[in-house]
Amino acid sequence: MATCELCGATYETLQAVKVTGATMMVCNNCKSHGKSMELEQERSHHFRRHSATTRIEEEVVSDYAKLIQKAMTKKGWNLHQLARAASIKESSIKNYLLSKLKPDLQTAKQLEKTLDISLTQEASSSGETQSFSSEKDEAPLTLGDMLLKQLEKEKSKKL
Repeated sequence: MATCELCGATYETLQAVKVTGATMMVCNNCKSHGKSMELEQERSHHFRRHSATTRIEEEVVSDYAKLIQKAMTKKGWNLHQLARAASIKESSIKNYLLSKLKPDLQTAKQLEKTLDISLTQEASSSGETQSFSSEKDEAPLTLGDMLLKQLEKEKSKKL
């Protein structure tokens, strides 16, 4: 049994659909809210389906700026040299070093390879993620529930 990522109902089978750019597993009732992934797959030769049960989530470590700076110093590189070696804009690297911008996973992997350091870790499931539950039955909120709550808040602000 699987849970629809939009309505939260449990079904035997779900379908992959793209809802506002995000791939979601949904039931037959909710599939009309997005585009079928079979159609997307026919259009794109680069589509790969990831199984949520086998994929290990990764995240960029919180002290990425310090690690990048330390590795640059160790190699004797300045901002320009790192930008050239990693094929990343100097302005982006500067923002990473100032902690104004956190590198995405792909960029972090690129920096790891260039600097021979580790900037990623397995995503923690506790502490950093916020858990939501509905008041009704303590079940986790679905995206639809969260959207309805947000719409209610905006409506009450207008009144």
